[in-house]
Amino acid sequence: GNPIIASSVHDEDEIIDYTTDPELILEKYGNVVDLVIDGGIGDNFASTVIDLTSGSPEIIREGKGDLSIL
Repeated sequence: GNPIIASSVHDEDEIIDYTTDPELILEKYGNVVDLVIDGGIGDNFASTVIDLTSGSPEIIREGKGDLSIL
């Protein structure tokens, strides 16, 4: 019921942790998401997750991305 924007999807695969190939994401999750934007294949690093629902940003997961801009 809430929008989610992600550059990768956690994968249960034993070789890679995150799927970043838009075609594979669409193939696997196309029936449960409204839209997959193909921006090309990303690298295999988790994205940073920041909760912006309260008065100040809260880091949920630190991954790729420069946190000094906060």
